[in-house]
Parts: sequence; C-alpha cells; structure tokens
Amino acid sequence: MTRHRWEEVRVKTVAWLVVGILMGAAASSGAATAPTVGKPAPAFTLSLLDGRQLSLQDLRGKAVLLNFWHSG
Repeated sequence: MTRHRWEEVRVKTVAWLVVGILMGAAASSGAATAPTVGKPAPAFTLSLLDGRQLSLQDLRGKAVLLNFWHSG
C-alpha cells in the first residue's frame, strides 16, 4: 500500500474508534433509553406558537404522536 492509503486507513480507524467510544458513553449514561411500552406518558404542557398552552390531558381519548427532536 502507498503511504497515502495507510494514512487514510489510519484516519478512518481513529474516527470509528471515537464514534464507538461516544456511543458506549451515551449507552452507559442512560441517555438513550428504551421506550416505556404499555405505560401512560408523563404529564406535560407545551406553549403553542400563538401563546396558548396545550397539555397532554387536553388530548385525552385522542390519538397522539409525539416526535421529540433534540440537538445539544
């Protein structure tokens, strides 16, 4: 292999090691937990764009799909 190829392999290996370490740290910290199936969702209230408040209790008896995005 050429020197350039060896350097490419080395960079990719280090990158995969970093990804593995970060994934292991997230898993061990409890950051990513499995969904709680068959149990009620905890109560919460959201502020809507028009200033009104909406709580989960307001939607009781209706189908609700929650999609939480997180960036941090």
